[in-house]
Amino acid sequence: MNVITRKRLVQRKQRIGRRLRKIQWPDQARPMLAARNIRYEVAERARGVACGGIGAMHLVALRTGLVEAIDRRLVLLKRHLPYHESDHVLNIAYNILAGGTCLEDLERLRTDEAYLDGLGAQRIPDPTTAGDFCRRFAEADIEALMDAVNEVRLGVWRGQPPAFFGQAVIDAGGVGLNLQNASVVVNMDQPWNPAVLEQRIGCVHRLGQHRPVRVVHFISKGTIEEGMLGLLAFKRSLFTGVLDDGQDEVFLGGTRLKRFMDSVEKAATSVPQPMPPAPEAAEAVRAMDEPQAEPAAAQTARAHGQEPSVREPREPTQGPASPDRMWTDIVTAGVSFLEKLGQALAAAGTAPQDAAGLASAPSALLTQDAKTGRPCLQLPLPDPETLRRISDVLAALAKGR
Repeated sequence: MNVITRKRLVQRKQRIGRRLRKIQWPDQARPMLAARNIRYEVAERARGVACGGIGAMHLVALRTGLVEAIDRRLVLLKRHLPYHESDHVLNIAYNILAGGTCLEDLERLRTDEAYLDGLGAQRIPDPTTAGDFCRRFAEADIEALMDAVNEVRLGVWRGQPPAFFGQAVIDAGGVGLNLQNASVVVNMDQPWNPAVLEQRIGCVHRLGQHRPVRVVHFISKGTIEEGMLGLLAFKRSLFTGVLDDGQDEVFLGGTRLKRFMDSVEKAATSVPQPMPPAPEAAEAVRAMDEPQAEPAAAQTARAHGQEPSVREPREPTQGPASPDRMWTDIVTAGVSFLEKLGQALAAAGTAPQDAAGLASAPSALLTQDAKTGRPCLQLPLPDPETLRRISDVLAALAKGR
């Protein structure tokens, strides 16, 4: 920058300072935005562009060797008619720097003569050509492009003087650098992951470090970064307690997590304890557990060599049974009758057979009809009262049918 240009910039800064100085303004009769002295002229030589620093960015890419590294590592085009791989990559990157959000915004830039002159280009790829170039990328090509960028980045760091590394480290350029002379770490932004923060500090606080390491955090009061300090402290203590076999306490601080844990503890302590059983209930349970004393009648019967009778507990009286329950009882009684009958026949079947091939069962059960000669089952009838009840049941069944 020559002397004349520097003098002009100083004068402009002074004029802005005089305009923005504090003044006790009286009541103004007209609005401040007057715009009465504006004239638009088409200049022959001087031109302006909204993204004025685009030319300086391209000079940085040239001087750091980024353009050459991209063309050497990334091979996607067999012939360059007329663009190289670096032209396509930087064209998309400059579109973002110029405020573009999609490839279609390249059409606006390629028709801006001042933009083309700022890059020293006769023309730049249109959106269709840029899209075709992006579709050529494979996984290996993406890694080649990343290697080219990382190669240039490391070269930039190696070219810095020793005094630069002794001042501060800001994210270490995003790569794992072994900084030999640094002793100050400056964190301009707080990450969500505390491991990233420890990685930044670890680039300086490393094995072989002989000087005290100073870590500086730039935090604006009342912003989200101030709230992130408590969250980072909570995550760090949680990692220490769970992963590193540290203390069994987790630091919560005054954050919402602390209030949440307090509410959980309050709810847990408010649960009532189980009430102890009443004395009467405890005595009843103890009496059920202890063996019962044998009645005197049972002891007398056992002394005479007789087995004491056991009285079954009476079931509580129930109300009228439902029809389903009644049929269940009938089926159960029928099954019991058939089982008893089968046992009686089985006992009779063990006797030797006669000449007719029939088992010589007791005459009270099996007989032979004198008229037909067929065997018959003869069962003794119960008392008249039971017969009357059976006849009533059969009559009710016949009437219901």
